[in-house]
Amino acid sequence: MRWLAIVGLYAVLAAGLTAADLTGTWIGTVPERGRTPARDIAFQFVQRGAALSGKAYNDAGTSDPIISGIVSEGRVKFEVEALQQSGNQINIVLYRFEGTIDGEWIDLTRELAAARDASSGNDIPVRRAWDSDETDRNRRFHTFRLQALVR
Repeated sequence: MRWLAIVGLYAVLAAGLTAADLTGTWIGTVPERGRTPARDIAFQFVQRGAALSGKAYNDAGTSDPIISGIVSEGRVKFEVEALQQSGNQINIVLYRFEGTIDGEWIDLTRELAAARDASSGNDIPVRRAWDSDETDRNRRFHTFRLQALVR
């Protein structure tokens, strides 16, 4: 009987470890790429079951909401819509994040997925016609690691 209780307790603890709760503050640095300098990034995650929400913070001191977030089987996926200035134009940019959870770390890939002009709503191509597949991938996808700051 005692052995059965110990096995049951172990099963409960193991299930808790595999279903990590990401609620808290996570920080990282998007690495330098070409002419774009390295940038600090932080996330305030709120997890309820498999649903993930919260905010993304950047070097400029602004925040953007996390939308369409999900945590499942050691993986995380979410999107962030951010306002960005390009010359005199303000754009709404959609970033997709996908990654794996490894204890106090999350390995993420950020994709520049879509963009549109904030005033007209017109789509802006995120892939440049003159870019090769490799150049496009290097420009639109960034891989980095987040560390749990406060949980």
